[in-house]
Amino acid sequence: MSKTGKPDDELSAAFAAARRTAPEPDADFLARVLGDAEAVQDALKEAEVAERSAPGRRGARASIGWRGVFRALGGWPAVTGLSAAAITGLWLGAAPPDGVSATAQLVWGEDITLALQPDIGTELFPDEEG
Repeated sequence: MSKTGKPDDELSAAFAAARRTAPEPDADFLARVLGDAEAVQDALKEAEVAERSAPGRRGARASIGWRGVFRALGGWPAVTGLSAAAITGLWLGAAPPDGVSATAQLVWGEDITLALQPDIGTELFPDEEG
């Protein structure tokens, strides 16, 4: 657009001409791209067949157990991050900083404590004698 607010006729004409004539790729270029794609697909199929026939492979059982869990979670980096977050949560839950305790009192309006081992006393069976 020009400073007067009217569209530039030359620029509009250039865009209109570009819209009318869509570029067509060269036939040799398309043949090379399709040839490369077929070569990659063939290589992937060969690698898959080689992996299936490799000695020591347990087939579908390879994804069962801890390996399957780690693979489902995203591998060792993801499991490491998840473990670090879990340990940090346990640490903050067991020994919260003063700011967390004060915030909990503001939210719930009372002091909340959690006894990890209840006081059961020395008598396990009070009704039995002897």
